[in-house]
Amino acid sequence: MGHSAISFGVSHVSEITGLRTEQISFVVCILMSFIVAYIFRHKIHHTNTNTRLLISGCFGLWLLYFAWGWNVITSVTDTVVTYLLLKYLNPKYAYKVTFVFSMVFLSTIHFRRLISFNSEGGRTSTDFTGPNMILTQRITSIAFNIHDGLHKNPKDLSEDQKKYAVKKFPSFLEYFSYCFMFTSVLAGPFVFYQDYISFINGTNYKLKDDEKPSNVHPPYLASALKKLIFGIIMAAFFIYGCSAFPYLRNTDVEYMQNTGWIEKLIFLQMSLFFARTKYYVAWFLADSVCNTAGLGFNGYDENNGKPRWNKFSNIDFFGIEMATSFKLYIDNWNMMTVKWLRRVCYDRAPSAYRTQLTFLLSAMWHGFFPGYYMTFFSGHIITLTQRKFRSTIRPLFQTSENLKVIYGIFTWFATQLAISYIVIPFVTLEFEASFRFYTSCYFCGHIFCFVLIFLLPKSRRKGREELNGHTESVGINGKLKKNPYLDNLNGHVWREMGEGLATDTNNTRDGLHHR
Repeated sequence: MGHSAISFGVSHVSEITGLRTEQISFVVCILMSFIVAYIFRHKIHHTNTNTRLLISGCFGLWLLYFAWGWNVITSVTDTVVTYLLLKYLNPKYAYKVTFVFSMVFLSTIHFRRLISFNSEGGRTSTDFTGPNMILTQRITSIAFNIHDGLHKNPKDLSEDQKKYAVKKFPSFLEYFSYCFMFTSVLAGPFVFYQDYISFINGTNYKLKDDEKPSNVHPPYLASALKKLIFGIIMAAFFIYGCSAFPYLRNTDVEYMQNTGWIEKLIFLQMSLFFARTKYYVAWFLADSVCNTAGLGFNGYDENNGKPRWNKFSNIDFFGIEMATSFKLYIDNWNMMTVKWLRRVCYDRAPSAYRTQLTFLLSAMWHGFFPGYYMTFFSGHIITLTQRKFRSTIRPLFQTSENLKVIYGIFTWFATQLAISYIVIPFVTLEFEASFRFYTSCYFCGHIFCFVLIFLLPKSRRKGREELNGHTESVGINGKLKKNPYLDNLNGHVWREMGEGLATDTNNTRDGLHHR
């Protein structure tokens, strides 16, 4: 971190609050981003394209330097090398080489993080993997989009690939600005290159292709303010929860031996809720910055005519906290990453291996901590169990409204408990601590799932939502509801994935159809 007065203040606040300097720096960066976002929207006209590109990229790069110091060199290296690969290699192979290079480059950063975690005090070591994970999403997506736009026959492209195809090779300024766009350089969300360029030149507010860029911007203040307030509330929860409900206590030997099951269960749920608030803070604040700058407009609501600013939203809080199935939980978590996985891997991989390859890419992108893979494995078991349970047990509870409500409440409780059970390795990261936790529970969750898988009979009856291609979800009251995030996807194939990837998550009119 630099030696400026702001950096000194960050260190001082960190000592007072007990929060890590990276967390304090993130908040400071977000506050500065709001100021620049407001200026960017109201003072820098969309006709000043190069000025907008330069300010967005340079300020984003400075934010990384402020938060992580000279670690930013890794991101610059990745950006420069991949641009040269795309520009000068044979177009037939350039996008593949760029994809491999960027993933290998990210993997080396993950390995460095893994080594420092084990040798430098674990969570006290600096973690710079997050920004590089976001950068990798952008580099790999633009590589494929350039190949689609310049080197593939349009007849061979899906409607979705045509939409994001880059038909003019970007200048280095455009590429640099996209990689370091200040609105989402710290915590996402992932944005496609074409969407970013339309934001720069002012065409992102167009509802029709033949419209001209307008100086009239749809109202954004209500959306940005709501996300800002929600982010602040989640930040307060996070600060409180860090001390009152530390999630690492779930793996403490003395705590596990001297605490009753009911108390441990309540603490598990509370501690992991507060652990999630860290992500809520980052994603809500980042989304608010995007909206303030003018990024994220998604048309107008058909019911009330109000502008929607959710095109790049990464999270649906109530969709997560009120989820009645593991699949619905994952559908509403880190949604733009799911979109990236689908566009870059799933839609392009051989049909026989697309599920496995997408899972592999997701695992590599997350890193190499053993806790991640323990969570992914357990998640796959829960997915299989839930599918079997739903197809055989749910029809028994559809005979009356009261039974539907009972089923909805039970599945909500079971889903939240199952998520907490499998996420412990994801947050602790360590195999030893995770294994210790599961041993103290006698692996009851895994055993229960295997028992249900083998004992429940195969059902010949398919639920209405399955026959509709999984486009409907069941609310806590047991009634079927349309899920806007699932309307245009083949949910069955995605449910096969161990991580539960399930959906194109934001825009239900982006050209995807059931296969």
